[in-house]
Amino acid sequence: GKLKTAVYTTLISCGVLCAVLMAGSVWASEKPNVIFLLCDDLGYGDVGYAFQNKRAATGAVAIRTPVIDSLATAGTILTDHYCAAPVCAPSRASILTGKLTMDCSLQHNQFDRPIRETKTLGTVMKAAGYETYAVGKWGVGGGGESGEPVSAHPLDRGFDHYYGFMDHRAGHTYYHWDGYWGRAYMGVWEDRRKATETAVGRYSTDVFVARAKKYIEDQLADMERKDNPFFMYLAINTIHGSGRNDASLQTTTTLHVPGGAYMKSTTTDGK
Repeated sequence: GKLKTAVYTTLISCGVLCAVLMAGSVWASEKPNVIFLLCDDLGYGDVGYAFQNKRAATGAVAIRTPVIDSLATAGTILTDHYCAAPVCAPSRASILTGKLTMDCSLQHNQFDRPIRETKTLGTVMKAAGYETYAVGKWGVGGGGESGEPVSAHPLDRGFDHYYGFMDHRAGHTYYHWDGYWGRAYMGVWEDRRKATETAVGRYSTDVFVARAKKYIEDQLADMERKDNPFFMYLAINTIHGSGRNDASLQTTTTLHVPGGAYMKSTTTDGK
């Protein structure tokens, strides 16, 4: 009857990404809920617990990440675990398909090319009895810069729900807008419909994490769902984004951070 809380963390810190795998609150006799957190382009030395931060003569930590450090302390750090590719698109495709880059349908930074594989992390978890939810960056579905049909939408690759952005270029901003940069839609989707309105002007990581938290809260509040655990693939675009915040900007070199108070969230988007 009572919820058993267990947290199992695996931090994979590589040249271009950091992934956190953890189980949230679970029912004692049931499968754990699983959250897979993916960060583009986060270097191994870009987190507080990593030894690279002590390269300074004083030995002081250069970058402080206390929450990530707490996950590392409670979990496992894989110091000899390497990403499949040194750039984001093929690395992400390998994670989703479980294939080495040489065997995957997406092998280079072929932006927005759809993965042809139909067996993914989503379908495997769904087959294991999980409700599946993808939040944040997708970038391997088609459309956008590739100009190819959107044949690998998250909902067509094993995920029951999706909230995030589809096109690679939308990962180059931390503030999404309802418009296009070239062929890329810079807004946010919910499942297959545009849902940018409540995200405009809000820092993207705040938007995606808030939506993820709301989903988790809703799942845990629904006692009837205790026999249906969830798997969440949460792919935020911070560190990767270069900071474009609207179509009028002609540079992609300025890194934009909030610079002030976050916009107030809505009940729909979470707290």
